[in-house]
Amino acid sequence: LSTISEQLANNLPCLPSMLRELGYDTRFYHGYQSRFYNRRAFLPKVGFENSLFFADVSEGRSVEEIGWGISDEAMLGLMLDELQSLASPFFAHITTLSSHYPFHWQWPEASQSAQFVESGDKLYDNYRRAVAYEDYAFGKFWEAFQRSPLAENTIVVYTADHGLAMGSHGLLGKQNVYEQSMQCPLILRGPGIAKGKSSEAFTYVHDLYATLCNLAKV
Repeated sequence: LSTISEQLANNLPCLPSMLRELGYDTRFYHGYQSRFYNRRAFLPKVGFENSLFFADVSEGRSVEEIGWGISDEAMLGLMLDELQSLASPFFAHITTLSSHYPFHWQWPEASQSAQFVESGDKLYDNYRRAVAYEDYAFGKFWEAFQRSPLAENTIVVYTADHGLAMGSHGLLGKQNVYEQSMQCPLILRGPGIAKGKSSEAFTYVHDLYATLCNLAKV
């Protein structure tokens, strides 16, 4: 069974591998270490030509850390700087890290609202602080991205790998089949995408492959 699984994994049609064949520079960014989930070995199999795990190369550098690794604000800024220097079209993926469970990190004061009211539930309050930080970090990135030349011809996808059951159904922070864990936000911005429109249609992550190929005209 493991041999069959490996053969399937090595031959799955993946967006980065398809785009790499078309001349795209394919890049993966993460603030933690490449050994986690054996990503260093896995990513080339799905088409990522370059990967940067900043925790692997940050020794001696003064970079802010939050929780499991390098802060999302620092990683998003680093990614944007690199992407602006590329001469070829690119497909880049970044996995955010700072707002990951268990949420009890030291958040920058600038990311926290002065009007935040404690609910009495420590875990939930820490979760809200994590969400506030992620809004702040991505907001800083988005402002810089909008000022960059990339804004004119880059498709941006913002989504998550899973939701979170914050005490729903007697579960806490565990993946399950309930709606709270299955549904994720999905935001698309870029050329050819109408602004200000939303949809309640049920979609799968597989739909992104065809959607992005259509938008990029590949």
